[in-house]
Amino acid sequence: MPFVPALLEEYAAEYLSGPMHSFCDEFMTRTYFVPEKCKRVAPAIVYVDGTVRPQVVSFRNNPSLHTIFSCYAKKTAIPILLNTSFNIHESPIVCTSADALSTFSRSGLDILAIGAFIVYGKN
Repeated sequence: MPFVPALLEEYAAEYLSGPMHSFCDEFMTRTYFVPEKCKRVAPAIVYVDGTVRPQVVSFRNNPSLHTIFSCYAKKTAIPILLNTSFNIHESPIVCTSADALSTFSRSGLDILAIGAFIVYGKN
């Protein structure tokens, strides 16, 4: 199963098919079909049936995340990032900094950004 996309609100209509519902779209509660462009640019986030369950990020509701995504989009020309709950299969979702560090150490991930800190993995 693919991960879900988080994408900038101003690009949502370009990467999602159908009418937008901004409040619901902030919380990955709706599913959208995607155009071929999305399948080409970000195949890992598209389910086998051609749908995604996105988190749409707006400056209005999440200025910090929107700023990070905007910088990424400016560098790569791709306004989509991979989004997932932070947990390992069959483990609870991370709720504390200690949970985050523990999960990160067992996950094989390369980098963890937590608060004002960047933690690098062993890879």
